[in-house]
Amino acid sequence: MKSDIDPLYYCEVRKLCPIKDDGDAKFIYFGVTPKKAAQNTEFVIDCSFVSINGTGTGSFTTDIVNPKNESFDTDFLF
Repeated sequence: MKSDIDPLYYCEVRKLCPIKDDGDAKFIYFGVTPKKAAQNTEFVIDCSFVSINGTGTGSFTTDIVNPKNESFDTDFLF
């Protein structure tokens, strides 16, 4: 069985990305605009977080489920 190596694991093993065990990121805002709308409306998803100690390399996953229970997800590296 072949699979791609996890990019975060590889980055940390090669010492290219910092490992930060005391990371303290906390969400301070999460919002979606508009709250409700007709089909085919474009939505804006916005979030902010704050950190005092900083963070290591990580990812943020979004998973959106529509009224028909169809889902879309994606990962963002930071």
